[in-house]
Amino acid sequence: MLNRRLPIVVVAFALLAHTGCVQRRFVIESTPPGAKVYVNNRAIGFTPCDLPFTYYGKYQFMLELDGYQTLVKEENIKAPWYQFPPIDFVAENVYPFKVSDIQRLHFDMMPMPRPNLDELRIQAEILRKEGQALPPPTLPVEPPNGRQPAFPVSPRPTIPAATSSQPSNMDRLQ
Repeated sequence: MLNRRLPIVVVAFALLAHTGCVQRRFVIESTPPGAKVYVNNRAIGFTPCDLPFTYYGKYQFMLELDGYQTLVKEENIKAPWYQFPPIDFVAENVYPFKVSDIQRLHFDMMPMPRPNLDELRIQAEILRKEGQALPPPTLPVEPPNGRQPAFPVSPRPTIPAATSSQPSNMDRLQ
């Protein structure tokens, strides 16, 4: 009787040992490529990049690249149909093959706007004239507390004179 069940147990164990799992990954790309990527304020790498994730829901993506405006986007990553209960238990623990959930995200970055140089010069001239119209700062002649220093100064400690009848080190040297 045991000999008949042994192959069934071995096959069942082998099937359960090789059950699948769901592999979740972000693939993040940008135009132009090479932007530094932060996911939930954690540096990930440079685009194009991919990384695993564990939960579905809201993620904050931030991309930085010299010469382009920093892009901050919040994305709601929705779960596929096989990740809702009770199907998720089967997909994660019983289904014998691996399932890949790859979320592809593409971000278009905008170049930094070029400043209008004429407008910038006009603003600089206005600020310069406002600065020249200000009166010069006046420095106080005396400290605000009268003649007392800001921090109290304690007198130096004095060394008491030797009161013993034994000769001091100076007496021995002479």
